[in-house]
Amino acid sequence: MILAMSKRMREDMVLLMSASVVLILVFTLSDVFGPGPPHAANVAALTPPSEPGYRYEEVELAALSGHTDEGSSTNVDFTIEGSNIVGVLIVLEWTDDIGNNDQFTMTVIIGGQERATVSGATGRLELELNDTPAGDHSVVVEATKCPGLFGRRLTKLDLDRGNDWALTVTGMSKVPLDEGAGRA
Repeated sequence: MILAMSKRMREDMVLLMSASVVLILVFTLSDVFGPGPPHAANVAALTPPSEPGYRYEEVELAALSGHTDEGSSTNVDFTIEGSNIVGVLIVLEWTDDIGNNDQFTMTVIIGGQERATVSGATGRLELELNDTPAGDHSVVVEATKCPGLFGRRLTKLDLDRGNDWALTVTGMSKVPLDEGAGRA
C-alpha cells in the first residue's frame, strides 16, 4: 500500500509522523518540567536601601497566573497599603511551547499613569520601581506576538494563539527596628 502512494503523499506522511514525534516530546517535557512557580530568586533583585534604624521585609502584593492570546491583554491589579513600601519588583514569566518566539509586553500603571514598560521574548520580564505610592495600581500583560511554528510545506506545528504566564508583584516594606534590637 505504501508503495502505491505518490511521492508527495509519502513526504506528507513522513512530515506528519515527524511533527507528531516533536509534539509528543514537547508535551512530555512540559509535563515533566512544566513552567513551575515563579523563581524564588525574583525578590533578590529588589535591593533594599541602607538606612539606620530600619529593616526591610519582602511582601507579596500580587501573584497570578493566566493565559493571554496574541493581540490581547490582561490587567492584574495590586494594592499598596500604607507608606512603608519603598520599592516594588514585578516579574512576568512564561514558557513558550516551541521555538521561544512568543513575545510579551508588561506595562505598569501607578496612580492611573503609565510608569514603565518592558517587552521581550526571553520568557522573563522584570521591572523594579522605587518610590511607589500607596493606592491601587495595575500591570497590563500583553501577548504582543505569539506566532505558530511551521514545518515543511507550511504545516503548523505550534497550534496555540497565545501563552500561559505567571506574574508576581513583590514589595519591599520598611519596618522600624525595636528599641532593643541590635544590642548584644
